[in-house]
Amino acid sequence: MTTHAPDTANFSVVRLPDRQPDGKFLPGTGGGRAKGSRNIVSAAAIAAIKSMSDTAIHQLREKLNKGDWDAIVFVLNRILPKGRAIELDAIDATTIASSLASGEVTPEEGAAITATIAKLNEIGELEQLRSRIAELERIAADETSRTA
Repeated sequence: MTTHAPDTANFSVVRLPDRQPDGKFLPGTGGGRAKGSRNIVSAAAIAAIKSMSDTAIHQLREKLNKGDWDAIVFVLNRILPKGRAIELDAIDATTIASSLASGEVTPEEGAAITATIAKLNEIGELEQLRSRIAELERIAADETSRTA
C-alpha cells in the first residue's frame, strides 16, 4: 500500500477577515468580548435572582432559619468565592511542602500560596527600599544645609 502526498496545487489559502496571516485578530478588530462585559451566564443568574418574588426569597430565608442543609449549601455555593480558606501553622517552605505532601493542600493551592508569598515579599522589599531612599535623601538634605 502506497500513500501519496496531497496535490497542493488544488488548495487555496483562505484568510478570514480581520485576521493576520497567522490567524490572530488584527489590532482593534474585536476578537472577543469587550473588557468589562458580563458573562452571559452570570448576567442570566443575576436576572433570575432579581426576578425572584418576595415569596421565594421568604421561603429560602425560612429554610435557612430551620437549618435546611440543602438550602444552606445552595446559598453558600453562590455567595462564597470558589476555592477555600487554608490555614497553615507557619508560612515557610517546610510548612507548605509538608502540607502538599500530606494532601492538606492541592498543588494548585500550593502554587497560589507560594506566588502570593513571593509578591508579598516583593512588596515588603520595595517598602524597605523606599524608606531607605527617603532616609538617604533626608541625610543628603541635612548635609547640604550644613555645608551651605
